[in-house]
Amino acid sequence: MSKFFCAALLLLFFLSATAAPTLIYLNIDNNTEPYLAFYFQKSPDAAPTYSRIPLTGAPNSAFQADISFDQVIDFEYGKQKFSARVKSGEDLEMNFDGQDLYNTLTFKGSTAADNNFSTEYNRLYGKNKTEKFTLAPLTFTIAETVAKQASTHSTEQFFRHREAQKAEAAAFIDAHENQVSLEVLNEVRYRLRYDDLSSRIAYFAVNNPRFTAAEMQDIRAQFPLPAVTDNDNALENEAYQNYLKARLFYETPYTGVMDIRRTAPDLYELTDRIFDGKTAYFLKSEILCGYIDKTGDPAFGQDRFAAFYKNNPHADLIQKTEKCYGNALTAVTNTPAPLLKARTADGREIALQDYQGKVVYVSFWASWCKPCLKNFKEYAALRERLQNMGVVLLNVSIDETEEAFLGSLQKQSILGINALATDLDKTKIEYNLFTIPAYYVVGKDGRFAFLSDAPGRDVEAEFRKLAEK
Repeated sequence: MSKFFCAALLLLFFLSATAAPTLIYLNIDNNTEPYLAFYFQKSPDAAPTYSRIPLTGAPNSAFQADISFDQVIDFEYGKQKFSARVKSGEDLEMNFDGQDLYNTLTFKGSTAADNNFSTEYNRLYGKNKTEKFTLAPLTFTIAETVAKQASTHSTEQFFRHREAQKAEAAAFIDAHENQVSLEVLNEVRYRLRYDDLSSRIAYFAVNNPRFTAAEMQDIRAQFPLPAVTDNDNALENEAYQNYLKARLFYETPYTGVMDIRRTAPDLYELTDRIFDGKTAYFLKSEILCGYIDKTGDPAFGQDRFAAFYKNNPHADLIQKTEKCYGNALTAVTNTPAPLLKARTADGREIALQDYQGKVVYVSFWASWCKPCLKNFKEYAALRERLQNMGVVLLNVSIDETEEAFLGSLQKQSILGINALATDLDKTKIEYNLFTIPAYYVVGKDGRFAFLSDAPGRDVEAEFRKLAEK
């Protein structure tokens, strides 16, 4: 049995040096991953920031976090995900077997009772293994065990089992009422409530292909969903978000195979009829972002974004939706490109705004991103033609070290201006860099420009049109 103990100091200054440091220890049996990734907030209103801790090459390594407020941190160990509550200035210890994280994860420290309770609840009643269901362009998840029951049980057996499972989970929560914090109890009760509703809807999702619309309606009448009031305050709860998307599936008349170009407009209108407040705008944003993500066609969003923007008081949802239409060579036109600063390989400080008056093709990449490097090679001829017509090729690395950035340039020649992002966390948030490669086109006026994603498009001709404006 190999043992990995994370205990030395890899300093990650999340906030100011005046914040009380929090030491996070890892005890990993049978480590199988090169790093542990996690998401944290620098302030209560800030978007999550991504970071990762190397787990190889150092038998005694560790990390210290300057966390200014109590929060839940989301961790990713390979494909496995888990969360932990962390208190500012107080240490946290996590223990698990890398080959069986879900069944071995335990915690020590001041938040151990809350974390161990949530972990055990997830093991017994959560969705460690899930199955996805799509009502294009939305996707919701249910536990694999529930999906199996929906396909093998009769209608009566399935819904009777759901009632029994809900009662058992509620009893588990009540039994721990005096052992964990009220905040965690309420969060888990929320999760139980909305996971139960999504699980009931799962019956219709699993059996949708074999029922007619009339049969579906009969089952809905026999086993109606409990009444639920929209709760904007619960929008941060993942189970509530998942339920909202499942609920739209439940309310639609569609059966069999669903075409996104047919369902998306209907779902968008249905949202207004069923929901209100921020909940409705949340779902509209999910539909708009889901559509461009699955089709690459921005027309659906561009046709609706003006009204979405005009009547929407929720700036966070507007910003999120704008970012969805800024990736993969598509953008909402007339949206100003955020400030972007970087340092070139020869040490010059530059900014995207330095190139105003020219068309800029921004490519976000990293030394460890194989698809990024492959694309630079594969499209080298096209990129050279773009540069010859006056397009600025700005290749911004999001590597965490200058050494990795420069090392990659020594191995592969990349045409254009190569630079390392100097405010990495801000750049990731502003440009929605949760995955790379990511590409943006910025017009001469400093605003995002639009390139068609239609089949047979002529990218070179579209760039030439922008360059000749």
